[in-house]
Amino acid sequence: MLAIVLTILQLIMLVIIFILERAEVKDSERTITHQEKLIRALFDQNYSLISKNEELKEEIKALQEGRNGYY
Repeated sequence: MLAIVLTILQLIMLVIIFILERAEVKDSERTITHQEKLIRALFDQNYSLISKNEELKEEIKALQEGRNGYY
């Protein structure tokens, strides 16, 4: 009788462990998804800054050419 009760308790513990491990996997997937979103946002921001930098370089070049034309 005691062996049956212990076996049932072990099975219950295995089920609980399995459920908890699956929950951890889902939680880590959410963390990865959140990190991917952050990385994408940083790449987008970086691309935007690079584009703005190129625009500013063109403006500086135009201003320098304009200044050189007046001298």
